[in-house]
Amino acid sequence: MTRSKNTTDIQRLILRILGAVMGMAFLFLFVPLYFNQQDKAPDDIPHYEIQSKVQDKVKVTLTPDHLVANQPLSFKLHLESYENTDLIMGDISDRILLTDAQNTPYRPEQWRPDTTGTYHQSGTLYFPASPDIQLPISLSIYLFEPLTFTIPK
Repeated sequence: MTRSKNTTDIQRLILRILGAVMGMAFLFLFVPLYFNQQDKAPDDIPHYEIQSKVQDKVKVTLTPDHLVANQPLSFKLHLESYENTDLIMGDISDRILLTDAQNTPYRPEQWRPDTTGTYHQSGTLYFPASPDIQLPISLSIYLFEPLTFTIPK
């Protein structure tokens, strides 16, 4: 009886050690892999820089939001002016033109304002999906003079 009790104790000890090793392997291998994958952006989605320019006492900040072929294009815009507020308020889509690498012009489909204040307006500008649009593209905002942003390939 002593021998079988020792064998059982040894088997339990071995099972506990194996359980601990498996738990440590899980923690050191799978948990870091999971968290590292969440931090990475998908390789097929390009990231474009935020661009900001000042012209006619109007500061315009452009953030390309969605530039995927055959899908509607969208840009985040923030316009700010303390002297020419009439240039930045209301529906600005009639003062915007997009041209692609072939110099084909595209008019925006919609301007959707997010926030509006006395001296600023922010929102999203949408262009229709087109298989013909090719980078680089230029987005021109017509104030007193055209203000052009270029999004490279």
